[in-house]
Amino acid sequence: QVNAVLQSFLPGPHGGAALADALVGTFEPSGRLPISWPTAASSLLYPHWHAVTQQCDGSPNCGVAWPFGHGLSYSRLQYGPLLLSSGALPRTGAVNASVAVSNPSSLALNHTVLLFAAADFRRVIPEAQQLKAFRRVLLPAGSSVEVSFTLRADDFRYWGLEERWVVEGGNVSLWCD
Repeated sequence: QVNAVLQSFLPGPHGGAALADALVGTFEPSGRLPISWPTAASSLLYPHWHAVTQQCDGSPNCGVAWPFGHGLSYSRLQYGPLLLSSGALPRTGAVNASVAVSNPSSLALNHTVLLFAAADFRRVIPEAQQLKAFRRVLLPAGSSVEVSFTLRADDFRYWGLEERWVVEGGNVSLWCD
């Protein structure tokens, strides 16, 4: 049983010093997991883009310990509500999404804000979540910044049964992490 894992894929010749600095708190770690970390080897086939119909069987070894995009730091960021410029996304044009991110800590933080989406319904079974956009921002100690994303209809297209790109109407949930 562990509370955290410090993963360093190919850290290079100066990786040891960087890892030591992260462990002792000289700087804020800013990485995010590029994979979902399984609870057990039997959960290896449970990626972050799994279909909403793919469910765990309820066993203790099912699921993920840390999901795709998870990351820890010494400070706790604060996210405001996600604000949209419109409640509907037109076939042409765009909707802007923005969120305020605050760093109440005494250390500067280089942070990646992730924008996820989940379609309520599609003719082809939708993924439980999809990463739609991300922004890396520098947050000085005690500061706040507004992070904006532009979403277009093509951002929600998928390869359909007709063997062409399809954009369907319907409700989509959006959130930042």
